[in-house]
Amino acid sequence: MLLFANYTFLVELRGKKSREIFDRVVNIIVPLGAITADILLLIANELSFERNHFDLSFHLRQASAALILSLAIFFYVVWYFSVPHARVLHVLLLLAVSSTCVLIQAIYVQTNSIPSLFIKLDQSEIYFYSGHLIPIVLASVTWSIFHPSRLLSTPQSAVPYDETGKEILPLSSKIYPNNEIYTSMVF
Repeated sequence: MLLFANYTFLVELRGKKSREIFDRVVNIIVPLGAITADILLLIANELSFERNHFDLSFHLRQASAALILSLAIFFYVVWYFSVPHARVLHVLLLLAVSSTCVLIQAIYVQTNSIPSLFIKLDQSEIYFYSGHLIPIVLASVTWSIFHPSRLLSTPQSAVPYDETGKEILPLSSKIYPNNEIYTSMVF
C-alpha cells in the first residue's frame, strides 16, 4: 500500500500539469505489476507445501520479489521525471522517507526469497523487524505527520477561470526585507 501511496502522491502532486499518457502508464503499470507479483506469490505459497515443487516455489517467490523491487526502483525514475519542481521540504521528506522504507522492504523480501538466505533470515526475528516492521512503521508515521492533503490540488471543476479561459491563481502578498511587496502562489 505504501508503494501505491507513493505513486499516487506523485501523480496528484503535479495537479494541473497533467501528462495524461504518463499518468495512465503509471496508473496501469504499477497496479498490474503489483497484482502480477501477488499472483506469483500466491502460486509460490501453494507450491511450497509440495516437496517436488519446492524449487519452483522459490523461483516464483524470487520473480514476485524482483517485480516488487523493480517497482520500488522505478518509483525513483517516475519521481525524477514527473515532479522535478517539488522542492518543498516536507514533500521531499515524505517522499524520501516513504520511498526509502518501501525500497528497504523490497530488498528484504528479495533477499528472503533466496533459499540460502531464507534459512539464515528466518532464524532471527531481528531481520523481520528491521526489514519489514520498522520500515512500515516509519513510513506510516511519516505519512501521518506530513499528510499531503493540504498540498494536493483542487478538483478541476472547482478551479476559477477568467473571461479568457485562463486559470485564476490565488495570490498572497509577502513583504521582504527591503519593504517591496511581491505576490506568489499559495500552496
